[in-house]
Amino acid sequence: MSQENVELVGRLYEAFRRGDQAVVVAHLHPEIEWRAIEDTETYHGHRGVATSVAGWLETWEEHELKPEEYLDAGDQVVVTTRLRGRGRRSGADVETSYFAVWRLRDGRAVAYHEYPSKPEALEAAGLTE
Repeated sequence: MSQENVELVGRLYEAFRRGDQAVVVAHLHPEIEWRAIEDTETYHGHRGVATSVAGWLETWEEHELKPEEYLDAGDQVVVTTRLRGRGRRSGADVETSYFAVWRLRDGRAVAYHEYPSKPEALEAAGLTE
């Protein structure tokens, strides 16, 4: 099942890149737990994800997300993501990486949490470098 989870997460990133909300929502559990680095709270459900993502998108004049590495952790997938963009207000160019842990069950994402460092993400997924 874990290779299927890696493939599912890859499809989620691709659908997000294309702006295909129907595919994204279809693969998110209705009660998903969602926490991005910039969020001050954990969001729940499809509406919570939409709120978090909309807030994030508002900060960018342009952006590109590129998953660089997927680590299979059984019912979890750790993703190293490269972010390139230009801030809407500052006009500053940004290039950085962040790390996400997706937890999956029955072909859907039930949790998504972002971390600023790979060791933090690996620890959250019960892995070590």
